Amino acid sequence: GCRRITSGSEFSVTQKLQPSRICPGTASRVHEADLHHASNRVDKTDMRSAGWLRVLQVTLMAAFPRPDGYVNDFAAVLTDDDEAYLEDYLRTLEAETSAEVAIVTVASLDGMTIEEYANRLFADWGIGKKQVDNGVLLLVAPGDKAVRIEVGYGVEEILPDGLAGEIIRNDMVPEFKAGNLRRGIGRGVDRVARILRRDPSVSRHASSPEAAD
Repeated sequence: GCRRITSGSEFSVTQKLQPSRICPGTASRVHEADLHHASNRVDKTDMRSAGWLRVLQVTLMAAFPRPDGYVNDFAAVLTDDDEAYLEDYLRTLEAETSAEVAIVTVASLDGMTIEEYANRLFADWGIGKKQVDNGVLLLVAPGDKAVRIEVGYGVEEILPDGLAGEIIRNDMVPEFKAGNLRRGIGRGVDRVARILRRDPSVSRHASSPEAAD
């Protein structure tokens, strides 16, 4: 099935909060009734070629860097002390809940929307335990003025779209607009961690056999 995407937003005054699903698209073309059958075959071949070119373009764009720990600051937003603190904070969070939270900043979305980039990065890195799908990705793209929280199905019940959107709007975006990206990221991570810690179902996963995978 299609992976569900959680809430995203731009830093602009007008908030864009549109939960969506990214699913494989299908292209169709209406041909006039009097077109020759051979022309139909040519058109369909062209469509297939165009489709493969699009797949190739997206594949090339999605050549993501490899993760190094819980915090990957590719946009150079955080200080070394910030990274060290957050690494320790998220390591402790995983030990307590088994949930894997990744913080990622990127200098560019490489032509993708924040939704596409988050979806592909989440899958490419395999964030979260395989059997329980309990990953959380906090993605910030300062150059594109975009931020997104994406979650695996295992934590979707306790961190649904509406709550993720509230965290972005109330805890992160105000700090971003004030020019304090570091504080906005910290506040967002803190809210996510508190939500994960207070839910008993997540804590139970920490001691389950599946959580070790």
